[in-house]
Amino acid sequence: MDNGQRVVGADAWTYKVAGSINSVEPFSGHYGTVVTIQGTSLLGHGSQHVSVTLAGVEVATVLTSNDTYVEVIAAASPAVSGDVVLTSDTGSRVVLADGTAKNQLPGGVWSYVTPGVVDTVFPSEGQVDTVVTINGTGLLGGGARAVAVTLANSSVQSIVTSSPTQVVVVAPDGGAVNATGDVVIVSDSGAEVRAVGAFTFRERGQVASVSPSSGHGGTIVTIVGERLRGTGSSVVGVTLAGVSVRSIVSENSSVVVVVANVSSTALGGGDVVLTSASGATVVATGVFSYVAPGSIGAVQPDSGAVGTVVTLSGNNLLGGGAYATNVWLAGVAVEQIVEGNSSSKLVVVASNSSAVTGAVRIVADSGAEVSDASFEYLTPARIESVTPSSGRYGTVVVIEGSNLLSGATSVEDLQLGGVSAVVTSANDTTIVAVAQAGGMDETLYDVSAELDTGARLFKRDAWYRVAAGAISGASPSSGQNGTTVVVSGSVLLGGGSTITRVTLNNVDVKSIVSSNDSAVVVVAEGSVTTGLGAIYIEANTGASLSLNDSWTYVTVPSISRVSPSSGQGNTEVTIEGINLLGGGSSAASVTLNGVAAAIVSATSEVVVVVADSSIAGVGNVIITSDTDAYVIGVNDWEYVTPGSIGTLTPSSGILGTRVVITGTGMLNGGANAARVLLGTVEVESIFSSSDSEIVVGVGNAGTFAGIVNVTVVADTGAVAYLVAGFEYLPAGVISSVTPGFGQFGTVVTLSGSNLVGDGTAVVNVTLNGVSATIESFNDSTVVVVAQDASAALDTDIVIVVDTEGRVELSGAWDYMTRGSISAVTPSSGQEGTEVFISGTELLGYSDDLASVTLGGVEAAIVEARTAFVKVIANANISSADNTVVLTSTSGAVVERDGVWQYVAPASIDSVTPSSGMSGTLVTIRGTNLLAGASLIELLTLSGIPCNVVSANNSLIECRAGPSDVATTSSAVFVRLNTGAFYEQDSLWSYIDM
Repeated sequence: MDNGQRVVGADAWTYKVAGSINSVEPFSGHYGTVVTIQGTSLLGHGSQHVSVTLAGVEVATVLTSNDTYVEVIAAASPAVSGDVVLTSDTGSRVVLADGTAKNQLPGGVWSYVTPGVVDTVFPSEGQVDTVVTINGTGLLGGGARAVAVTLANSSVQSIVTSSPTQVVVVAPDGGAVNATGDVVIVSDSGAEVRAVGAFTFRERGQVASVSPSSGHGGTIVTIVGERLRGTGSSVVGVTLAGVSVRSIVSENSSVVVVVANVSSTALGGGDVVLTSASGATVVATGVFSYVAPGSIGAVQPDSGAVGTVVTLSGNNLLGGGAYATNVWLAGVAVEQIVEGNSSSKLVVVASNSSAVTGAVRIVADSGAEVSDASFEYLTPARIESVTPSSGRYGTVVVIEGSNLLSGATSVEDLQLGGVSAVVTSANDTTIVAVAQAGGMDETLYDVSAELDTGARLFKRDAWYRVAAGAISGASPSSGQNGTTVVVSGSVLLGGGSTITRVTLNNVDVKSIVSSNDSAVVVVAEGSVTTGLGAIYIEANTGASLSLNDSWTYVTVPSISRVSPSSGQGNTEVTIEGINLLGGGSSAASVTLNGVAAAIVSATSEVVVVVADSSIAGVGNVIITSDTDAYVIGVNDWEYVTPGSIGTLTPSSGILGTRVVITGTGMLNGGANAARVLLGTVEVESIFSSSDSEIVVGVGNAGTFAGIVNVTVVADTGAVAYLVAGFEYLPAGVISSVTPGFGQFGTVVTLSGSNLVGDGTAVVNVTLNGVSATIESFNDSTVVVVAQDASAALDTDIVIVVDTEGRVELSGAWDYMTRGSISAVTPSSGQEGTEVFISGTELLGYSDDLASVTLGGVEAAIVEARTAFVKVIANANISSADNTVVLTSTSGAVVERDGVWQYVAPASIDSVTPSSGMSGTLVTIRGTNLLAGASLIELLTLSGIPCNVVSANNSLIECRAGPSDVATTSSAVFVRLNTGAFYEQDSLWSYIDM
């Protein structure tokens, strides 16, 4: 106490024996390590432990504790070493130094090892059976082996290997799809190493289909699905119904193709298991069956040679497949599989092989194989010689050798250069055949034969096909009887020396003219059967050629009409009919009664010719075409007696002279004269024609004069001649025309020579086609008056004489547009009326007017110009003639009707008063006092002007003008505004004022 006093309890405390740690296992570890501590009085005489530390680090868990045994789990700590301390509830401590364990531990301490670290997890995702490799350091946490591993909270199926640096495990089934979690390794010491979020479970792969679903050894099986690699890089193993496949042909995540291995027995409904490189597996349950192995029961025949048709019979020959893809006989792949889709029967064709015996092997489309039975290849047939070794169509060929039939009974087909020949006989040593057409010319070929067993013979380069003849065509390619046909081609003789037979559309030709290798010339026979057909030629060796559709027999030619059917030289004859050229393109010759005619034109329906001259007679019409085809019209032509020209009346003349030609048969069978020529000049008109008389108008011979021949050409073309039968007289010549232009009324003088021509009188003269009035004529001068023309013209002058001969001059006269009067002012009046005439060309293209008449009364010409004429009317009583006529000095007349009227003369009946003085109102009464005028210009009484007050046709009033002296009865004078005037005496007197 603080006062120094002590309290003592006798025998109240006892020192117990101290606790002792005798062993610590393991002597090192880290988080999770289960540490076992054994010794004595480990509770330090307390009832429980309140603290356990390892190297100064409180343990994570005390699993068990008593006086002799304590089990704890180490907590997490970095690497550190230190004491093991057990603290009880009494506060007592037991440490390593209290026992023997210290001497057993390295360094006398317990050590926290460096914590384990996971560096990689591969693969970091997977599914059931995926083999996962975990790499790192301290993975066992100081333990000896891993005893537990979890991947994303799922315990692995198995731990394959474990070491401090690598742990290999197999992923379990049942992990949550696409779940990511920790990788945890627990070692045998209980130490735990964790990689956070280091593994993801993926959805397991699925098999959608297995095809085929059954088979056996060799079957190619296609497995289709999703994620077939199970997140691995490849599929490395496949089992079918528990049997590992023979091989994996190809693989990816969706399709895996394998070859089934052999199974000794049928297996039904087995699993398909795919193992990926990662170890992951994809399983399809009960989807593949091994069928019973196939077997070959019979091979028929069981021996043969190349081409032999072999039938294989048995069971399950296709091993579950659909058809056979390959078959081997004695180790030799067959040439052909003829029937390959039956599981009990296959038909194949043997290949070429030396003599050998071996197994028969079948491979189906599924890859399934059946290998059983055997087949023997016989010693091959041998062709030793081919005689001759060259030829072409028709050549007889002898083939000699050994075993040629190879057990067969006949030759089904023998080919020379790939072309089937006709076999006439065959045995094991000799085959005889006839070469047929085809193949490439001048080429070395193989010889081959197919027997009735399917076996074949073969000899390489054993037959040389010489150039094969060919018909290229015929010229012409159609025709009829008599047509000369050239058949062209190459090697037509086929090795022979001549052609002995030719048919055109199955009709033997009439004759063979010539033949060589390139051309055969024949003459066609007639045929009533028309149409297209073949050309066939045959040589003296029997070699033959044909060309289909190369010759046409055209319709049999016939003449239906010959027009005209008679005539003479130069008659144009039209021959009508059917196929007149016999298939040719032109007519080579035409004869009329044996006389060759000139061919104008020729078609198959119409041939036009010009007959030559001949004596009278009847005969055939024969047309021969350019192909020599011909057609005959029997007695279709008559040569008439040749016509003759007798006389011409007159026998001379000029242009236009009418001539009468007389003779006999001048039309030579024609109907009329088509042309008549006097010399080389064709007449200008034929007025009439008959065999005995032809009337013509002489044509224009120009300046030629002289005697010429006469030619009559009928409408048929036939010609009649007369030598020196007509004389052209000198033609008249118009040398001048005065004036050279004018209009109606113009007097025209024609000067020249021989103007009356061959006649005695001029009967007509036309100026530009308009007949003029003839005033006078002689050989040097003709005077005419131009008549009216409807319009201005510019052509010829023609003088016609009484023989109808003409004298002409072109472009010598111009008909001018006739002058015209457009207005006459005033249009009525009387003597003294001043009349104005206006219009165009009033002088009639002359220099002046000779006269002007108003209503038939000549007027006084005051002024005359082309567009204006002024005249003074002369006296006349009223007349029905109201025409104004202007006549020029050239005689040209310009006139217009209905533009002038002579009014009745004025007449004064009375003057009242009859006398008076200046200023007297005088009334003058009468008839037509204004005489067509509108007013009075001047009125005088006894010469003194009287101022007019009013005036009309019947009454005038005026006031007398002043007069210095008285007058006796004197005249009344009136002048009107038209210029007309009148005067009447003894009507008025001035009286004294």
